[in-house]
Amino acid sequence: MPRSDATLNLLADVATIRGRRSDAAHLRDSAGAGGTSGPETPAVVREALADIRDVGAKRAVTNALRDVPGDIRLLIKEHVVDVPTAARLASTGIVTLADLETAIEHHPELVPESVLASRHALPGLRQSRTPFPLGRAWDTLEEVVAAVREADPDVTRADIVGSTRRFATFSADLEILVSSTDPERTVGRLSAGITPQQIRHATPGRLVLSLDRSEIGVHIVTPDVFAVALFHLTGSRKHVDAVRGRAAQRGISLDWWSTNGPRTYQDEADVYAAVDLPFIAPELREGDGEIEAAVAGTLPTVLTVADMRGDLHMHTDWSDGRHSIDVMVDAAEALGYEYVAVTDHSKTSAIARGLDEDRLSEQRDAIRAARERHPRITILHGAEVDILRDGSLDFPDAVLESLDVVLASLHDPGSDSGSRLTDRYIAAMRNPLVQIVTHPTNRMVPGRAGYVLDEQRFFDAAVETGTIVEIDGAPGHLDMDGAMARRAIAAGVDVSVDGDCHRAERLGHQMMFGVGVARRGWVTAPHVVNTRPLAALRARLARKRTRS
Repeated sequence: MPRSDATLNLLADVATIRGRRSDAAHLRDSAGAGGTSGPETPAVVREALADIRDVGAKRAVTNALRDVPGDIRLLIKEHVVDVPTAARLASTGIVTLADLETAIEHHPELVPESVLASRHALPGLRQSRTPFPLGRAWDTLEEVVAAVREADPDVTRADIVGSTRRFATFSADLEILVSSTDPERTVGRLSAGITPQQIRHATPGRLVLSLDRSEIGVHIVTPDVFAVALFHLTGSRKHVDAVRGRAAQRGISLDWWSTNGPRTYQDEADVYAAVDLPFIAPELREGDGEIEAAVAGTLPTVLTVADMRGDLHMHTDWSDGRHSIDVMVDAAEALGYEYVAVTDHSKTSAIARGLDEDRLSEQRDAIRAARERHPRITILHGAEVDILRDGSLDFPDAVLESLDVVLASLHDPGSDSGSRLTDRYIAAMRNPLVQIVTHPTNRMVPGRAGYVLDEQRFFDAAVETGTIVEIDGAPGHLDMDGAMARRAIAAGVDVSVDGDCHRAERLGHQMMFGVGVARRGWVTAPHVVNTRPLAALRARLARKRTRS
């Protein structure tokens, strides 16, 4: 058999990338001994030699690389690093593109010169990966966080970090941060609960796991480092760099990678206080004026889930929802809502089993009966009514007048021009019976970009007519997004934040997403009509109907 020393060394590098130090040592020892096998040979070496014999040296290394973190594979594939260099990076805890970018910026001494010379390639590599939509990212990470908390008594805290914590529409990375009194023992306990094939990397303080076709990065730190690590890993980079600049001016280190460690902070509020700033909510940390507002004392007290008194947009099994009116109302009651609106689709939404006038009348009777069964919550009867091609609505005014709340929507794929779509919205707004316009760009995350509306005309018409514009928390919409919502409230538009929920178990989650998006838009409770008590909400809805 040809000498396999070089291949065994490469396989040792792969083991190093995965954090398997014992395997790496055995493979290197065998390479030094000429790659021979005997009864006392460790199993990892026997398996490696058999693989080299059966498929060849190149294929053996390629096969082994399938189990390393995806970003490492990408860096190797694009010739930014070779396998030995990847092992060198991994031995210092650099196993993702985000790790590498952080190291290049703040700890270049950890990065080989050849990689520093190729740093220009990293943004393109990041763009080449498929990002994770907020709904999928949150659900995946929430499950991992719960499992981590359950698995190890040494864990004192576990939180979602990165773009997902900031409720961005997309996240490049799925990551959580764990505080543990014994990080090495925590890595062992977490690793014991899954198969070896699911562990892409495991070293004290760092795990990369492959779960449900996704890679999840887990940072594990001691409690004294947690707050500053949470600040760093939440991002955005532009925001973190600005705060670090203020820290440097004050002679303070916020370097959680430092061997000496940063000073101890109890929580993120302490981190900001150290640089003479108030706490800045994660959703605002985009490097878009939040530092300046904090310095000036004009940072908004952004909306919270606790501010929400009800949900004005949800669907039942009368149209395309999964659950009955009673089940959806039960879920709303469990969330502590004061009121909830049942707003099934109108007849033009045939694919959504939209209601015609007769079925809407039958539903009115069903809601009247449901009110008797749910005396602790007010059930409003509404409808999500399609805006037709000429700007008219799917129900005549005589029908709309019978509803407590009327939501007007466009569901077209966007064949009209942006100007024409804006005209249709404005025509609907001018109907005094239309109180809310829902998901105004009608984007479908992740597959379809939204309408390009004439925003100024759209906002001006909303203000002029007193029409409320929705921030829709459905993961497939998240519409308005944060940037548009910020422009809307700056223009004087009142907004609602709703779940647009079709399943009872998702009602709270989708409101949370809607609130998260609203917070990205600097939205406060007074901007949001469904933070108001029922009487005030009814008055606001009635005000639109009294406009000429």
